[in-house]
Amino acid sequence: MPIAIFGYVSRDVVITRHNNQSIEKIGGKAYYSGVCLANLGEDTSIFIPLEEQSQDLWDKIKVKNMKIWSFESSTPRYENEFLDSSLNTRIFRAKIDPNFSFTSSLLTKNMKKELQLCDHIHLAPSNPQQIPLPFIQYLQCEYHAKLSADLDFFIKSVDENGKVSLVERDYLFSVLRCLDVVLLSKEDLSYFRLVENEALSVISQAGPSEVILTKGSEGAIIFSKNEKKIYTIPAIKPKKIVDVTGAGDTYIAAYLFRRKLNNIYESALFAARITSLKLESSSAFSGFNSVP
Repeated sequence: MPIAIFGYVSRDVVITRHNNQSIEKIGGKAYYSGVCLANLGEDTSIFIPLEEQSQDLWDKIKVKNMKIWSFESSTPRYENEFLDSSLNTRIFRAKIDPNFSFTSSLLTKNMKKELQLCDHIHLAPSNPQQIPLPFIQYLQCEYHAKLSADLDFFIKSVDENGKVSLVERDYLFSVLRCLDVVLLSKEDLSYFRLVENEALSVISQAGPSEVILTKGSEGAIIFSKNEKKIYTIPAIKPKKIVDVTGAGDTYIAAYLFRRKLNNIYESALFAARITSLKLESSSAFSGFNSVP
């Protein structure tokens, strides 16, 4: 059954200080997650705001196994400035349409039919307002799919000057009550002001049965509420690191893909492998001949 993604595709600028390079390319959570899933052979539908002038981006995300459902809005622009050669520390800036939000009224009859077929719906907004709580509650009530989310821009919004604004804790926990699987990064962890294991437990108590914390080159840890267990997942070192942008999006996509068939640990190891391959490229995961 297909996986749907509500999120965004963007124009990204990647700046690396250690070698004084600046590159503009396609980006966005729906791009990295959606293309990864499609190239793994998963039927994938992405729902994104995209202006008519961004036809060039449309062409880059239109791959086999992918359906694209777009809504008229200005295309987000993001800037990642990496501060050193490890690519683990960055300054992030965003220019997005503050007025666009997904609502049930925007969904056409065909879109709703597509969502009825999905067994997973993944949420990866560009800011907290893009996928508001009433829309998440609508998805939870109307469709049988499991809901997953990247907590990154549910926790915070970032403006074009790099200013970060955090959401209210009560609001975030209302969102968490609707979700089955969530992903957060080391950067997101600081929001909860707890050590890793405690933060994952608190998040899970609010709703999600599986909470994934990605830690870059340190790998990941996953808390399973059902098993009352924490899994430690090693990172798989790539042959070379070209670009870390989209690593978390690739990880959650590969995890959801494999989780349909395997247990948590095996699914996470698979996600680590796919993410390692993605790190060797400046684009989304492009697939390989056979998936083990």
